[in-house]
Amino acid sequence: MFVRQDPVADTPLRLVLDAAPAPIFSVDRRGRCTYINRAAAELFGYPPHLLAGQFIARLILGVSDWRECPFCPPPGLQEPPAVARFIRGDGSTFAARYTRAPLVDGDWARGTVVTLEVLPEAAAPQARLDRFFAQSPLSMVLYALDGRVLSVNDAFRRMWGFDRIDGDYSVLRDPQLIQLGVMPYVERAFAGESTLMPPICYNAAALHPAGQEHWAQAFLYPIKDADGTVREVALIHQDVSDLKRAELLARGQIEALVDTLGALAAEPMLDSFLGQVLTTIATQLGVPLAEFWLTDFEDDLSVMHMTSWHGRILMGADQPDHPGACGKPLSEARDCEVYQQVYLHRRCLVLEDVPNNPVSVPFREWAAARGGIQTMLIVPLVLADRVIGSFSVCSTEKRVFLSQEIELAQALAHQATLAVQLTRLAEQGRRSAVLEERNRMARELHDTLMQGLAGIVVQLQAATDAGVADPLDGRDHIDRARTLARRSLAEARRSVRALRPQLLEQGDLGQALADLLQQSIYDNHTEARCEVRGTPFALPAEAENQLLRIAGEALSNALRHARANRVHVELDYERPQVRLVVADDGRGFDPDRVGTDRFGLVGMRERAERIGADLRLESVPGQGTRVAVTLVS
Repeated sequence: MFVRQDPVADTPLRLVLDAAPAPIFSVDRRGRCTYINRAAAELFGYPPHLLAGQFIARLILGVSDWRECPFCPPPGLQEPPAVARFIRGDGSTFAARYTRAPLVDGDWARGTVVTLEVLPEAAAPQARLDRFFAQSPLSMVLYALDGRVLSVNDAFRRMWGFDRIDGDYSVLRDPQLIQLGVMPYVERAFAGESTLMPPICYNAAALHPAGQEHWAQAFLYPIKDADGTVREVALIHQDVSDLKRAELLARGQIEALVDTLGALAAEPMLDSFLGQVLTTIATQLGVPLAEFWLTDFEDDLSVMHMTSWHGRILMGADQPDHPGACGKPLSEARDCEVYQQVYLHRRCLVLEDVPNNPVSVPFREWAAARGGIQTMLIVPLVLADRVIGSFSVCSTEKRVFLSQEIELAQALAHQATLAVQLTRLAEQGRRSAVLEERNRMARELHDTLMQGLAGIVVQLQAATDAGVADPLDGRDHIDRARTLARRSLAEARRSVRALRPQLLEQGDLGQALADLLQQSIYDNHTEARCEVRGTPFALPAEAENQLLRIAGEALSNALRHARANRVHVELDYERPQVRLVVADDGRGFDPDRVGTDRFGLVGMRERAERIGADLRLESVPGQGTRVAVTLVS
């Protein structure tokens, strides 16, 4: 059919073109379709009236700018044939040779007539590629050059939950990709460069009501003709949701261990510490209920000591309706699964079908009032081959506890075991000695594990940030976190044995401070400087140890809490005294408003007092912190 402004307006020519077997169409000087014959309309798969007046190059070539339309030659010139890959209305493509001839009105070209010759495809390779696309286990999408979705495979449907994107969607204008900062990767692929997109969390619900959210890493590959012209872009998704969940869980585990370790050092009351551990377990594992049971060896009972219910701590004595509040005789349970696995073999046990498990019969009515317990994880507290208690982690849904979650529960159980044992020793008449040992152990653990784990948290955060730009950098940060973990473990073992810190064994105090500073700020973009003044002289081993520990705590506070950009460590030898200064430009705080529960600051003062040193702490909110320790040898 012809439109009103059709330059091929005379009836005989139109009748001839309509009947021609070759696909023919004409465009004006801006690329708008002024005529298309039946053969061309059928080839492209559009009704003729939908193409008339349209910028046809956008639909059949994926060209978005009319100035880039290849169908408009200079006035009065007959262009040689050219080859391109065209797009049908259903998204499929074909190769064709096209010839352009100008429609001249006097000396002025009013438009162009385009004649197509469809070229044969290599049937067998194309068929194999189509089967590969359809059967690939990875989610795959083919895009036209304007960013429209041409087709998706079955794996895409399984991963994202839908197979069709309605509306005027273009991956080149996707708001999520723009907000996530990965659009440059997409644009490079459409420009002809293969790209690997970093992992992102994409919510496909924005594209389709049934769309799902996944962490995905994508590879974008431009599909080119023999002459190098990009005709389509393929995008391949790899679902990395499980890896990201494991990474986030690992970070949550480390933070939970750091928090509970600090509570173990600072909290003098056993029940308060156990309550925090219960709440931490419930939060990290995403359950509403966690319980702590104690073993009464004298009466051979297992007694429910306390519960954490949606973050609220309830003591066993305050829950008379709980079947374990008065204790459950272990002698009656020696043949059941829980006793065999938890008390006899000292292993964790997962009860997957609590309502139908005979062990839970006296527990069902109480559990039903709290939403019904479906799955339970039981973790023993083992001391000297004896189970002194257990944690019960209860889920109101049927679920699988991951190995990382079970390991976290076991690590927290170890801390609870230590707290219980220390309290029992104190109750046996050696309270003052045990409390002193507990404080020493807590300080040593705080100065080794807590600072080391804080460094690991920093590296894991850096790994997440670096992974968006370059996955290889993310692996480097993870390797560094692993190295810090090994160092922290080795240092913790040495500290518990009351030996000199490893750093001091490798050199003098000045070198140890420099090494400690480098380990603390390693690759977290903090400007650091260590300066030793005067002529070093020998100090007692205990004095060097305590000065190094004070410096470590000050550095940990500067990097972990104050978020300092610059840290300066100064060691000044001026007989008969030695002066250690750690200064930062972090957020600072009001020293007069610091509570006694700030174990790190309390520990620094105690260490200074132990060696007879004077510690001065200066800090102003927004202006940084300065810790100065003066020791007269």
